[in-house]
Amino acid sequence: MTHWRFPAGVVRQAEWSETWASRNGFGHEEWLFNFTWLVQGQRHGFLQQLNKRATAQRLSKAAFNLMLFTIAPDKTQLLVATIRECQMLQKIEAAQILKLYKRSGWFGEMLGQAEAIDGDTTGLVRDSKDNPQIVFNFLFLPQMVRFEDSPKQLQISPRWARYGNLYEVTGAVPQNLQTRGRKPESKTNTSKRTRKSVGPVAYDPIHEKMKLCLFKQLHALHPNRVDRERDYHDLEVACEGHRWIIEIKSCPSARQTIREALGQLLQYGWNTDASCFASNCTLVIVGPTACTNEDNQFLTAIRNLGLPICYQQYLPHGFQLPRLPMV
Repeated sequence: MTHWRFPAGVVRQAEWSETWASRNGFGHEEWLFNFTWLVQGQRHGFLQQLNKRATAQRLSKAAFNLMLFTIAPDKTQLLVATIRECQMLQKIEAAQILKLYKRSGWFGEMLGQAEAIDGDTTGLVRDSKDNPQIVFNFLFLPQMVRFEDSPKQLQISPRWARYGNLYEVTGAVPQNLQTRGRKPESKTNTSKRTRKSVGPVAYDPIHEKMKLCLFKQLHALHPNRVDRERDYHDLEVACEGHRWIIEIKSCPSARQTIREALGQLLQYGWNTDASCFASNCTLVIVGPTACTNEDNQFLTAIRNLGLPICYQQYLPHGFQLPRLPMV
């Protein structure tokens, strides 16, 4: 599952052959929730429906909210996420962001991730020169995104629908979905076949980038005190009589990050040394987005049980180790 942070490599099997994404092997929307690429705290992304002229003109007048949903086999519309207070990007703004992405190496990372699943990036490189809005056409703040724990039925009728693989956001929606642009079940190839993209999809480039960046920062602050992959921990720091065991996740929400990392930290700590739960040890969960008030309340409840655990937002610069007092 990619959580729409990088191309999943399934578009050719999921959409009609006539679509841009199926021809090239990826869609520009597949980076929507990569929150390691932020400009002044904002995420710049792309959704095809926002590129329609009438839609763009209507939404350019004020901030707007987006509902991301999928359609179940019984035609029920299921909400998987919402993004509040989005803003449209003008062409000159999109061009500035694209230029920054190229200068930062992020655009090169996009191309590399697409090519890793056998995607053809020729069109993206060529067309973005004249129209940067095929890469970025709106912006939002990561904290304005809310993912549903499990998709729920929409109570209102949306103006338009697209993207049958939005179940990638949570992984909880049935996979035999039928939406516009997907092949009918009667034409689906159910025979056993090999897909070249399976290998690369298992590799999470965002996680590895976050881990390497944090290692360099922590090593500069605490030379020779930082270990990578010791006892399967992403990172471990030991200095001044204290230990920090760090588990990094690249999920697009703090809630998902906590959910995926919590069990691993507890098991790693117990398997290696029960002192991991002592007052001189802090279990640190690191994710790309900040915690909500609800997330902080959940973590406080865990600490009240006697577990020295906390959450830190990933920062490409200025990351600091927390010293957590037990409550």
